[in-house]
Amino acid sequence: KKQGNVYWAQNLQTPLQHGSATFKVEWLKFYVNLPEEMYYYILSDPASNPAYSTLNVRKLDYSVMVLLGAGKGRKLYLVDLLRDKISLKDKWEQLKLWHKRYPIMTTGYEEFGNQKDREYFDEKMREEGFYFHITPIKYKRGDGEEKSQRINILTEYFPEGKIVLPKSLMRLTKDRGVTDLIAEFIDDEYSKYPMTDHDDMLDTLSRVADIDIIYPDGDEEIEEVEEYQKPSPLDDETDWQCMWGDL
Repeated sequence: KKQGNVYWAQNLQTPLQHGSATFKVEWLKFYVNLPEEMYYYILSDPASNPAYSTLNVRKLDYSVMVLLGAGKGRKLYLVDLLRDKISLKDKWEQLKLWHKRYPIMTTGYEEFGNQKDREYFDEKMREEGFYFHITPIKYKRGDGEEKSQRINILTEYFPEGKIVLPKSLMRLTKDRGVTDLIAEFIDDEYSKYPMTDHDDMLDTLSRVADIDIIYPDGDEEIEEVEEYQKPSPLDDETDWQCMWGDL
C-alpha cells in the first residue's frame, strides 16, 4: 500500500506541504439511510481512565469507540461513535451495548503498556455471563511518528469515498453534554489535521487497516449526500439519540 504523503503526491498529484491540512472537506461522503446488508466492526482507542490519571481531565485524550458497517461496493459506514472521557466501566457498557444490538464480526481494542482493560473486561464477562472476543491492537504509547503514519493511511480512504458518515450524530456525553459528534469530527480533527489539539477519532478510524474486513458481495445501492451542511435542530432527520441514556 502507498501511505500518507506518497499516496497524496502520486494518486492525487497534490504534494502535501508542511503545515497544510491533510484532509479536504469536499472528500466527505454522507449517507441518508444505512444499507440493509452490512458486516459490523468495532474499533476502540480507550485513552486513559480519568479516575486514575495524574493529568488534568481537560488535558486527557478522549476515549473513542467507532462502530463501522462494511457494505457493498467496499464502503465503510460509520454507524455509531463515542468520544468522551469515561471510566473503564463505561467502556465495558458501551462494548456490551453494541454487541447486544449488532452481530459484531471483530472488536479491535488498542492496548498499551500495563493497561488493565482486558483483565477488567474478562472479569465482567465471567460475572455477567456475556461473552465476546476482543482482538488486541498494539500501540507504543507516546510514539507520535507511528500515530502520524497510521492517520495518513486514511488518505487512501476519504478521497475515494470509502468511508461514509451520517449527516449528524447527536450524543449525550459526560464531558461536554449533548453534542453532534460528526460536527466535532469534522471541525475539531478532520478539517484541521495535523494542526489539531486532539486526533483521537482519526487515530481510531485509522485502525481499520489493522483488522481484516469482509464486505458483502455486490455494488453499493444507497443514496449518498456529498455536500456537508451542519444539521439544524429543527431538521426532522436529525438523530437526537443520547448515548448515555441507553446504558
